Amino acid sequence: MAVKNGSGIKVLFVSTELAPYSKVGGLGDVAGSLPKALCQAGVDVRVVTPAWPGVLERVAASGVKTTTVRKKVYAAYDWRIHSAEIIKADVKGVTTYFLKADDYLGDMYPSQLNFWTASPFAVFCMQALELKNAIDWVPDIYHCHDWTSAFLPCALA
Repeated sequence: MAVKNGSGIKVLFVSTELAPYSKVGGLGDVAGSLPKALCQAGVDVRVVTPAWPGVLERVAASGVKTTTVRKKVYAAYDWRIHSAEIIKADVKGVTTYFLKADDYLGDMYPSQLNFWTASPFAVFCMQALELKNAIDWVPDIYHCHDWTSAFLPCALA
C-alpha cells in the first residue's frame, strides 16, 4: 500500500521488543526505528510493548517522560482476568504504550515453549486489542511483529 502524506492511516505496532529498551535481536531494532520513519511520513503510528523487567527504568534513564493512563487494559485468559497499567511515553516522536503487569515479570523469551510459557504473549495480544478502549484511539492496521504477536490476528478472526 502506498502512503501519500499519511493519508490519515492509523497503525498500531504490536511488538514484544522495542530498541533500545527491550531488545534481543532484529525485532527490537525494527520496532524501534520503522514507526519513527512512518511518523515522519505523516502516518499516525503508535507502539505497544510489554514493560519487561528493567524496561521502565531504562526509559526513565534515557530521559523520556512517562505518564500513566487513567484506564487499564484487560484480557481474559486461562480462566483469569489479566490487567495491565498503561504507561504512555513519547519515544523519538512516536507515542508508545508500555504495558506494566505481573504477566511481564519473567524473562522476555522462554527457554521452552508450551501453553504456560506462551501465555504472556497471548495476554499481551489481547491487551493490545483492548488498548483502543483505554486510549480512545482506534487503529486501522495492527502491525504484528514475529510469533509473539501472532495471537492478535487469530483473536481478531
